[in-house]
Amino acid sequence: MVKQLLFIVLNKTMILNRLLADLSENGIKGATVISSIGMAGALASAEENMSFSPFKMLFENVGEENKTIFMVIDEEKIYVVRNILTNLVGDLSKPNTAFMFAVPITFVDGITCIN
Repeated sequence: MVKQLLFIVLNKTMILNRLLADLSENGIKGATVISSIGMAGALASAEENMSFSPFKMLFENVGEENKTIFMVIDEEKIYVVRNILTNLVGDLSKPNTAFMFAVPITFVDGITCIN
């Protein structure tokens, strides 16, 4: 089976626990979750520390911290993750929901349980 490294950047962090539970219920049990912030959010945070900045208004509505989830997964199970994520956050093309992508893996070592 072809393995993929699947990344989800979750802006709607309030659904994180439900997402992880739904993944687990569907046989996807191994993932790593890290706190992250997008480039615009990082720039907005830096701009807040300046007394005047011409760029501050560009970042007024930028979200705070998000969660990045990554997992090694069988290529065939990507559609399961996509469906779960879409059911929880809605249309991924809308702002401040989530986005996901996968990259092929040439080898995996040190993982006993691959989804």
